[in-house]
Amino acid sequence: MVAKRVDLGLALLQFSDPLNFGSVKLHDGTINLANLTPDDALPFQAGRLQLNNMRIESPNAALPLSARQVNGGIMPWKPTSQNMLGSDTQFQMSVGDMTLNKVSGANVLIQGSVAKGRINGRFELNDPIVNLDLLPQGITLTQFSSRRANGMIRADGRWSRSNKQLTLNNLAIAGLEYTLSENWRDSWLAALPTWLDSVAVKRFTSNNRNLIIDINPAFPFQMTSLDGSGENLLLARQHQWGIWSGKLSLNAAAATFNRIDLRHPSLSLNADDRQIAITELRAFSGGGLLEGSASVGQQPDRPLALTLKGHAVPASVLQNWDWPTAIGQRPQQFPAPARRLLA
Repeated sequence: MVAKRVDLGLALLQFSDPLNFGSVKLHDGTINLANLTPDDALPFQAGRLQLNNMRIESPNAALPLSARQVNGGIMPWKPTSQNMLGSDTQFQMSVGDMTLNKVSGANVLIQGSVAKGRINGRFELNDPIVNLDLLPQGITLTQFSSRRANGMIRADGRWSRSNKQLTLNNLAIAGLEYTLSENWRDSWLAALPTWLDSVAVKRFTSNNRNLIIDINPAFPFQMTSLDGSGENLLLARQHQWGIWSGKLSLNAAAATFNRIDLRHPSLSLNADDRQIAITELRAFSGGGLLEGSASVGQQPDRPLALTLKGHAVPASVLQNWDWPTAIGQRPQQFPAPARRLLA
């Protein structure tokens, strides 16, 4: 613990307990807990700990934390070897920027309390609000809501320390207008951190005109007024994103896939350990209709089997989606069964 200035407020209690101060104020410094061991404990306490423009580094905690421009207070402050916040205390802090468990935020307000080792907190990152309990067995997420890309995301659930699973009872997305990053495919394939083995969503809803855009020149796409619903979805397992189980339905008012315009595209799927079965796949194109079904294996090479039927649809649609066909260009009926690997 290093600070340019330390103010110690005295209290009558110090006549019997010299290291129990009325207040401790730290200015322009750093609290580094990187080398703290379970046997370590600060030898003093205070009725109030006040932080002014401090930096906090706690990389080895259950939730690793790095925070700068920390201002706020803890009252009373009775640190223990297991908890630097202490027990039976209240805290309120503002943070200029922070990273908690590899999740970054700016202009953060943290409010909460600790009672017998249990933390009840609320985190506000500008518009985002998180109400949670930090418990020995994990984290209970009572409420999460955040504005994102002109939309709103809401969720509640829990994270279990024993199996490293995040279970969301409800996940709702509304009014999102989001352009995917250039490397979103790499992020989808990348392994999740050690603290997050799996992600389960019991109930998923998406409505109110979501807009999703991918500007990848090799295969750009856009989905307008995208709605959806799902249940019992397993979206990550063994540190890998995917659709490993559950039901999901998606539909949009309009879409463009590699410069081919579609109207009212819809998709329904069921997933299990063996495959993702797409039971409904349909969209209007020009004056015709595309209908189909597909299955994607859950094996590493992701084998795909697709059956697509076109009614008064130009076969050039398939060619533009990299599905070669010898059928002519005029609108007609065509079946297009195909198999390929997605790996």
